[in-house]
Amino acid sequence: MSPSNAVKRMEPAARTNVNGGRFTPRSKHPSPESIMDRSDNPRLNIKPIAYAIGMLLLSGAAQAAGPRPFSGDWFAVKGATRAATAEAARSGGLPGMTPPLAQQQQANAQLARSIANLGQTAAAIAAAQAQQAAARQAALNAPGGVPDGLASGGLQVDNNPATQGWLNAAAPTQSSAGGHTTVSINQTKDKAILNWQTFNVGKNTEVDFHQQASWAVLNRVNDPNGRPSEIEGQIKGDGTVLLMNRNGIVFTGSSQVNVRNLAAAAAAMSDDQFTTHGIYSAQANGAYSSAFTDAAGKVLVQSGAQITTATPASATQGAATSCCWDRRWTTAAR
Repeated sequence: MSPSNAVKRMEPAARTNVNGGRFTPRSKHPSPESIMDRSDNPRLNIKPIAYAIGMLLLSGAAQAAGPRPFSGDWFAVKGATRAATAEAARSGGLPGMTPPLAQQQQANAQLARSIANLGQTAAAIAAAQAQQAAARQAALNAPGGVPDGLASGGLQVDNNPATQGWLNAAAPTQSSAGGHTTVSINQTKDKAILNWQTFNVGKNTEVDFHQQASWAVLNRVNDPNGRPSEIEGQIKGDGTVLLMNRNGIVFTGSSQVNVRNLAAAAAAMSDDQFTTHGIYSAQANGAYSSAFTDAAGKVLVQSGAQITTATPASATQGAATSCCWDRRWTTAAR
């Protein structure tokens, strides 16, 4: 076959399928297979560059909603996206979220407020401690109004046949040294009942109950003159100490109490109630009877008093100094 014949045989195919590099109406949307597979369809003899240009045009039509590729707007959008990504990377956060620096500033501000509140609380406690210390010192410097030790008007055992009674404890003993008087009471069983005509503790007196931690002692005051008990000195005990005076109880600023449990009430308690139920109400026929009766006076704790117990104290009313601050007592008398 001569070259001229070869040219003549290819002319009809060229005229039929390609017209100046454009697809003829015979195939408006050729598939990639028809373009690339020359052995099956030798009539579509399209160059690779023509296929690439066609695909680029199709891609551009699909992205008609966005900026034209490589245009000024296209570069502007790309630049803004890169700037936002770089800013997010510098701040360490994501768009729409509070940057870590702002979060740290907020945390520092909250910490500063907490420290300031803590400082104010500490200052208030320190002021209360100073006030208590001043009141206590003033009470210690003031002259005492109660006799020390076992004496008339001080610690005086009840000898009235109608009200006397001393159960499960030895008789009180007294010792003095260096201007200080100690009255010791040895408890012999778990529940002791002691009746006093007056139970007033002088400023230089210490009443020491020798008892086990699980034991309790009831001190009942039967003052015929109807006077409240005054505690100016110290009361100590390893167990529970109950002090009952219907006329009232006053813990002055010089008083100091250190027991496991303390129950002070301006009320009365029967022997049966104490030995059977203690300070808890008894139940009968679905109803509860009051553990404390005949409440008449008040329990007052003056500024400077120091009352320390292993568990919360209970009294008619007043403010007790426990460790470092004043604490309101709960009502025990009914």
